Amino acid sequence: MASKARAPEEVRIDLPTDEDWIVVKRSLTWGESRDAEVRLYAVQGGRMTLNPSQIGATLVAAYLLDWSIQDSEGRTIPVRRQPAEVIEAALRSLDRDKGNEVIEAVTKHDNEVLLELEAQKKTRDIALTH
Repeated sequence: MASKARAPEEVRIDLPTDEDWIVVKRSLTWGESRDAEVRLYAVQGGRMTLNPSQIGATLVAAYLLDWSIQDSEGRTIPVRRQPAEVIEAALRSLDRDKGNEVIEAVTKHDNEVLLELEAQKKTRDIALTH
């Protein structure tokens, strides 16, 4: 039986402006996915509520491994091997356009991964029925 654990793979994505790039995980583990989902919520009045400010940021924090994005002094903003909170803070420090660019690139990547996984599942299901 094949292992269901995933070895970490890196994918470089070129951003559409400024020759910037990001490096993301090829896919998330179950735990990474769950951690991102949990960070979308805040406890208010004893209830879990969706925190709109986290939409996009949690997905970026789950996937992002590195980037070329620099601060106003020309230094690359450090994100490699940083906890989710640090990556989310780095994302929030970007100007609006660059932040949206990163979120859009990661969201597109995540959607492609999910579509690929769904296609693999359908292929497996068809093979099992024959």
